[in-house]
Amino acid sequence: MIQGVCADLTEAVVWSSHTGARQGPALASLLLGAQEFSGHLAQGWVRVSASTDILDYDVIASGATYLYGQSAQFAFGHGLTLAPAQWTHPTLEADENEIHVSITLERDARTPAHEVVQVYASTDPTSYVGICGAVPRLRLAGAQVTAVPAAGAARVTLSIPWSRLRSWSDSEQMFTDVRQDVTIHLARSSASIVYSREIVAPTS
Repeated sequence: MIQGVCADLTEAVVWSSHTGARQGPALASLLLGAQEFSGHLAQGWVRVSASTDILDYDVIASGATYLYGQSAQFAFGHGLTLAPAQWTHPTLEADENEIHVSITLERDARTPAHEVVQVYASTDPTSYVGICGAVPRLRLAGAQVTAVPAAGAARVTLSIPWSRLRSWSDSEQMFTDVRQDVTIHLARSSASIVYSREIVAPTS
């Protein structure tokens, strides 16, 4: 949780954990520019105003986490680099089994980097057969870490099974497949979408 205004007055915040024998040299190499930052948040860092009661474990009813609309100062999947790569030539297609995503990462810098390509999906509750519970507004469907050369490009391709988008049906007491249009997003984080496209889910 981010409190106060310190984060609002800076261009970036460095967060580290899992202290080890090499933490000092590792941080120094990042801060001095010898290595590129590559970490991304595995959770959103929310403001106090967006936080929920610590004893409220119903994240759906309380709207907690990015899945159900909770805002954050630093979003789920957020991460910065000293020299951001350019994301170009996105493609997004689907067949009856999988969603296929590709994008080119281009970089012109002193050091190579590891970029995290994140793929999110937005679905409507009416897209599912049966009466389902709350459907996440946005959900991470896939991600891939890719090495990008200091001066050059890398093509990233992901294949995501349709089963990743299943949702629980209360009436059928089982996970059901999405049956209508789905919006797929290529993103740097849950709050930084680079490219989106609506695709049609398989009907059988």
